[in-house]
Order: sequence, then C-alpha cells, then structure tokens
Amino acid sequence: MSEEEKDIESKEPENDADETDASGQKKSRREFLHVAGIGAATAALTTFCQSDPDDPDEGGGDADSDSDSDSDSDSDTDADTDADADADTDSDTDADSDSDTDSDSDSDTDADSDSDSDSDSDSDSDSDSDSDSDSDSDSDTDPPPSSRVVRVIDSTATTWDGGGFSDFYQYGVQSVVDEMFDRGLKALTNTNSLKDAWDALIPGYSSGELIVVHINAFCNNENHKKNNVFQPMSALVKGLVDELGVTPENIAIVDPSQGGLVNNDSRARLVDSCAYSDELSWGLYGGEMGSEIVMTPGHEYQLGTGEDPVQIARVMDEADHVIMMPVMSWHGSNWITGAMKMMVGSMSAMPHIHDYVSGGMRENAFLADLCRMFASKVRLVVGEGLFGNIKGNSSSPHEFQTLGGDGGEHPSSTMYFSRDMVALDCVMFDDLLDEAVAQSNPHSGYRYGFLEYAADSNHNLGTFEMRDDTGSDTYNDIDLVDV
Repeated sequence: MSEEEKDIESKEPENDADETDASGQKKSRREFLHVAGIGAATAALTTFCQSDPDDPDEGGGDADSDSDSDSDSDSDTDADTDADADADTDSDTDADSDSDTDSDSDSDTDADSDSDSDSDSDSDSDSDSDSDSDSDSDSDTDPPPSSRVVRVIDSTATTWDGGGFSDFYQYGVQSVVDEMFDRGLKALTNTNSLKDAWDALIPGYSSGELIVVHINAFCNNENHKKNNVFQPMSALVKGLVDELGVTPENIAIVDPSQGGLVNNDSRARLVDSCAYSDELSWGLYGGEMGSEIVMTPGHEYQLGTGEDPVQIARVMDEADHVIMMPVMSWHGSNWITGAMKMMVGSMSAMPHIHDYVSGGMRENAFLADLCRMFASKVRLVVGEGLFGNIKGNSSSPHEFQTLGGDGGEHPSSTMYFSRDMVALDCVMFDDLLDEAVAQSNPHSGYRYGFLEYAADSNHNLGTFEMRDDTGSDTYNDIDLVDV
C-alpha cells in the first residue's frame, strides 16, 4: 500500500460505514473510489429530453444536466462530512444549513464570496486547516478578489467551422486551452506561475482530500448538445495533479443527475481524451443523496404526500473542495444554464422543482438555498465557453459574432475564471445577451432574479451586477479582467 493510500485510509475512517452494497456490506468512499473508474462507471441514464424543448412547464427546456431526473436517490445517507468550515466569515448569513439536515455538513455558507483580497483564503474544508492566513500555503500570494471574473478570449482555441454537430468537441486545441488556463488562473490570483495560482486557490491541500468537479451533462450527456468537452477538463486536471499534487483518484468529476456519468457519448467527448482519465473518479456515488436542503421561508418547495424532503447529492456533502465547471449556454426558459442553474443536477425531486413556486427557479431563492449548502467549499468556478450557444440548452453550438467568434468565423472560444459563482454567471449572462443582439435576434422576457437572491444578505454567495440591468457598458462592482 502506498503512503498516499495510507493517508486516505487514516483520514476517513468515519466514512467506512456510509453505504451498503448488494450483499449488505457497508461501502466506504475508498471502496467507491476504486470502482468509480471508467471501466465500471457505465450507468443507465434517465431520458429528460423527450418533452418539448421550448416548453418550460414540461421541463424540456431544462434538459441539461439539471434535467428532470431525481436520480431515484432516496437514500437517507447521513453523509457525515465533518465539513467544519470554521469560516471566519464576514457574511451576514446564519446559513441555517447546519440545522435540520441529515448530515454533519456544517455548510456555514459564508461563501467568502464577498470577502476582500485579504480574506481568509476560503479554505473551509474538513481538512481542519483554519485557513486564517496564507501561512497554510506554500505560496505567499493573497487569495484572489472574490468579485473578480477573468475572461480569456482566444479565437485560435477552436478550429470548428460550424458543421458536424456530432463531433464539434474534436475541434478544441489543447495547447491553446492549456495556455488560456495558465493566463486565466494567474490573472485571477495575481500570481506569476501556475503552481502559485493553484496554491492560492486551494491553500494547504492535504493528501486524501476529495476535490469534486461538478459539470453539466445536458440532455442525457449527448454529444450533439452543448456539453463539457475534454480540453478544458484536461487543463484543469493537469493543474490539480501536476501543480497541486492531488492524487487523480481523489478528483471526482460528477453530475449526479447522470448517475455514473460515463456513457458512449461522454467517452468520446469528455472521458477518453481527458488527462489521467483512467485514474479519475468519474461519477462518484452516482445519484445518491445526502443532506436536506434548508430553504428560505416563503420559497420552500411544496412537498407532496409521502415525498421525501429535497436533498443535495452525497458527493457534495463529502467534498472537501468544490470546483464548478458550467458551460456557457442559453436556456430554453429564458435564462442561462450557468454555474448556479447547473447545480440542480445535484438535488433530489428534480422533476417537480421548476414550477414549485410562482416564477419557477428563475425568480426565487431556491437556487441560492441549494448553492448555500456547499458555498464554503467552492475554490474555483470555470465557465467553459469554447462552444457557447444562444439558442437553448438542448441546441447545438454555433459560430459567434462576439467574443472569440471573429464576426461569425469561429465559436465563442472563451473561458471564464472566478471564485464568485454569482459574478461569473452575471458576466456570462450579459455576454450571451450581447451575442443575441449581434445576431439580430435579441432575447426578451428573460429573468435573473435568482442571481439577486444569491447576492442578498441571507445568502452572500457573491456579487450581483448585470450590465443589462444597469445599462452600462462596464461593471462597477464586478472586477472583470480581460486577458
């Protein structure tokens, strides 16, 4: 047994009795890690895309990873995660997410998203590193400003000409995407090397800690839809492994709504060509659920008779660090499928959520309540905008007039980096609205109230500012940096 394996075993004895396998034996996270590789990860996927893609009442417009699947996961896992999240927060939120839940996931939900650049580095993981200063990190750099969004535009990152929707993902240029990550992370963290950037993002990382990368697997993970592709994922994984020293099996790439995540489509588009693919934990814990989601009064999902409370995925409970990796895509229900909306893929009762209160998720606090459950663990948000689209989440990518599209010659060819899920969503939302105008097909009737709730004093998940809302060409509160 290697020293790293010993570290994992010694670090997580509390998880050895979390789940039962077919024989009734308890299954630990370590056992899951050994079976979660691509050789055993193929799972039956629910079909969410058969309803009308333009009818939000049917949920068809929502057929992305957060599509209408509850993953049939009513497991009452306590998911004891020791996410102590000491969180010397300056947030006004009480978070309440460590109350009334089935787990010990003390999601203090400070989100640290409105902290200044001298904030306590946001490392609130169950590693028990207090994260009170940069002394826990080998890097002498300050953590990145929470409201900063770095936008990296490079038309040479893609060579796709708009044809062949089924294989668009093959036309990303890995070397250019790697360079975009390098530039983006260094600009985000004010550092001079990629290693220093990763040390600033996840200071004091300890061997065995679980890093969960949450992606968005649209429409049953189909290749002709706008889904995550392997080039940005490879760049991310190489940074974690080669620069931060994370053991690949402790990197879980997940979308719980898709169960094991790996199917024939995703193998070609995402899995087979990803760096360290055979060693990563694809779809860890499948669709198993964990803690009950604590909801804002007046915004609660109305449970039906005999219906279990709405829960967040077990893998989010057990994560030590979270990296959100949404795609830049318009949604058929007149909003975006960004970082926050993507997380519906990590909750139960999904088929009934869209219209659980007037206005649906776009205009209430539900998404903010959901994201508050793990906000203190978020270390990085990467907006994948290589192949964006303004037509809808169940549509294919297309050429862009703006961003890296060079007037319709290329796809969007853009990457976004932030630690603030709200600010990043705001910038991507504005950029998609700009592209719709550039294509002489402006959007109307769209809503972004969910972002305002996320930034309010009850949640403090980040900075809300929409150019569409202010009428300005620039941001005042969001620190947008173009590199």
